[in-house]
Amino acid sequence: MRAQDLLKLGGEERIIAEETTGFSRQQMLLYPQKEIPEEIAELLEKRLYELKEGRPLQYILGYWEFEGRRFEVGEGVLIPREDTSALVALAKEALRGKKDAVFADLGSGSGIIAATLSLDLGIKGYAAEKSEKAFKYLSKNTRNLGAQVTALCGDMFSEDVLGKLPPLDLVASNPPYITADEMKELDSNVLREPQEALFGGNDGLDFYREICKVYYGKIKEGGALAFEVGYKQADAVAELMKAAGFKNIKEQKDINGIRRALCAFK
Repeated sequence: MRAQDLLKLGGEERIIAEETTGFSRQQMLLYPQKEIPEEIAELLEKRLYELKEGRPLQYILGYWEFEGRRFEVGEGVLIPREDTSALVALAKEALRGKKDAVFADLGSGSGIIAATLSLDLGIKGYAAEKSEKAFKYLSKNTRNLGAQVTALCGDMFSEDVLGKLPPLDLVASNPPYITADEMKELDSNVLREPQEALFGGNDGLDFYREICKVYYGKIKEGGALAFEVGYKQADAVAELMKAAGFKNIKEQKDINGIRRALCAFK
């Protein structure tokens, strides 16, 4: 296999080729006769086959970027998505100017929310994750990035987690929010991701209801609760927040103009 053979690849195949061989498109054009080492060529063929079989690109590479940082991912953990930047933006706004602020990220997955808030704002936080598979990525990512995050392995509603949390300035969560009907229509690639990180009950609101109720008492006066929400859920989740006693609800749209995140104050 030579560099020129890689030029025929496009889209996700091109990304895999560049990451696997270390050849950029410019290098492929400049050095078309450059031989690809046999072991690298074999790895590339293996990865391209996995992509063809429906394995997500992010799992094949073993990482994905979120807001300029690389997070390790793999089977058993939700893939980082740009949509979550809307939640991070609202959370940052709620925390700015608060000296020694402390936050908690519930259902943290790979740790993108917790690590980003800690590193960008220079504050301490907690990240709770129930899945042992996902927790390994959470622990590794926050540690490798140098985030001031205490990772907690356990159910966000259990005393194992709640009992270890101090009074909080912010609770953030991108909980499972896909409805029963939506689960039936998901792309096969998405179904490769852990379903416990996707399914939010028949109406997709189970976790919002419980978080609003259980965590109200954990949040300081003047503190905030911030959620990522499904594309049709903003109004319903806002009502749940109001019913729990939260006020002054703000929202943030994602890059596609969808109402993707909500933040309310105690």
